[in-house]
Amino acid sequence: MWTTYALNPYLRANDLKVVLQNGKAVLTGKVDSGAEQSLAIELAQNARDVNSANAKALTF
Repeated sequence: MWTTYALNPYLRANDLKVVLQNGKAVLTGKVDSGAEQSLAIELAQNARDVNSANAKALTF
């Protein structure tokens, strides 16, 4: 999943951390805007083996 963030021109992958456990992606780190936060969530939800995404710890 990290590659997905790294290749996205709108997100800085080094500022994001994703932990996948039992199909749930937990996103932490910092983005620049609400739009980037939404994009990070959407990318996580569309990744293989992810059933849900939690981004409460993803700040901007």
